[in-house]
Amino acid sequence: MALALYRRYRPDRLDKVIGQDHVTIPLARAIDSNQVHHAYLFSGPRGCGKTSTARILARSLNCEKGPTSNPCDKCESCQALAPGGVGTVDIVEIDAATHRGVDDARDLRERAAYAPIAGKYKIYIIDEAHQLTTDANNALLKLIEEPPPHLRFIFATTEPEKMLPTIRSRTHQYNFRLVSKEILAKLMLSICEQEKIKVEPAALLAIAHASGGSVRDALSLLGQLSAGVDEKGLTEEFVNWALGLTPSNLLSDLDQALTTQDLATAMNVVHESCAQGIEPHRFLSDFLEFLGARLREPTTLADLKLVKKLSDAAVSISNSITTLRSSTNPELALDLAIARLFVNQDLPTQVAVAPIEKAKPTVQKTESKKPTSVTELADVKVRWGDVLQELGRVSRVSWLVFFGSEVQALTVNEITIGIADSAKLLQAKENKHLDNLKKVLKSAFGLEVVVSVIALVREKVQEDQPTQQDQDLNEKSGPDLLMEKLGATKIDEFEEGGR
Repeated sequence: MALALYRRYRPDRLDKVIGQDHVTIPLARAIDSNQVHHAYLFSGPRGCGKTSTARILARSLNCEKGPTSNPCDKCESCQALAPGGVGTVDIVEIDAATHRGVDDARDLRERAAYAPIAGKYKIYIIDEAHQLTTDANNALLKLIEEPPPHLRFIFATTEPEKMLPTIRSRTHQYNFRLVSKEILAKLMLSICEQEKIKVEPAALLAIAHASGGSVRDALSLLGQLSAGVDEKGLTEEFVNWALGLTPSNLLSDLDQALTTQDLATAMNVVHESCAQGIEPHRFLSDFLEFLGARLREPTTLADLKLVKKLSDAAVSISNSITTLRSSTNPELALDLAIARLFVNQDLPTQVAVAPIEKAKPTVQKTESKKPTSVTELADVKVRWGDVLQELGRVSRVSWLVFFGSEVQALTVNEITIGIADSAKLLQAKENKHLDNLKKVLKSAFGLEVVVSVIALVREKVQEDQPTQQDQDLNEKSGPDLLMEKLGATKIDEFEEGGR
């Protein structure tokens, strides 16, 4: 069984850790000057070298010539702690995800009191340290605050904010970063040369992009893809096909269509991407990355109009990516996202032209606002429920404020919303709720308008008032009403039981 590349090429000294000079250089100086702290906290994204650096630090401290930032690689400790080595009993690695309880912490505290057997220091490397429970942290607190001279702690975590503040305050914290694509591609190129893998430089950049800056993920993908290549080697086309990435030629064609305002070509590019099985979210994400690269080019920066066009497109794509996640029809949402790029946002909303009727005397109007077409206003009213539903995804509070509201008027520059509840009316006038509604109106209708809210007055249904005839009927008794209907006349009246 072949050893994974990320294990085979794990760094064994600080100067071989790539992309983390802000951590390795100060740490090497601290080791060489014998000013190593008793507890360290290595934080940062996954796969960027936290655990590897912790092992190198342990190796540097227990080297026979150490503490030194350049281990000798010859002593028993260095060989045991090298990548692929058997390890030593003095270096203990603990996975906090599975040993997170207070009992595990108490057991660690009891064993930590014993002196190291072979090395100079007993070192505990606690991975995923944020998963330790509060009780476990409290059990270790005193030991971390005042450890014995032979004891060192190294915590590694992807979420330092979840760790107990009292633990963080007693450590020296180093923040690891994601590695740039260029540095990752350079590392993978050297590995391909050692492994005799035929590769295209563009393919390595695509792998680096897919890894998201994680060294471990990049080397894992490199090992996976290199194991399944043909005689052509690792090509960009193969990497894009295997990872589901958008081919660069499609991104270039879409960019060219955007530059020339060729909507038909742009939609053909979108349909081609769907035909190739590229996921719509991935297509938009890759195009957003492509636009970012275009914006960083010196020739682009020299043309302010082009900068504005590309930046507006990037903002539109970013908003579309957010809405695409909740779409029930991703391919349609992708079509709409690309179509929106070709709408000139500087122009006012287009007004429908009514049929020409017979000429009538013109009347000068002093109103400056140009009314929107009735058809467009009706469309907004019909789809107002959908607008409120989308507003609920943006902000639940804003949705509650505008729930039950009605569209009263719509012009090119302004939309008027009526709200019946006086308390909601006051809340709706706050800028944060108005801004949320503006965003939804822009994404749903392409409307960039001012939102005004007014009190909605609903006509009350008047109850029937009693007439004079009704009052007379209420005053008459039953026998009187009966005689009136029959036309009878009362002759005499008997008491109950009389004759």
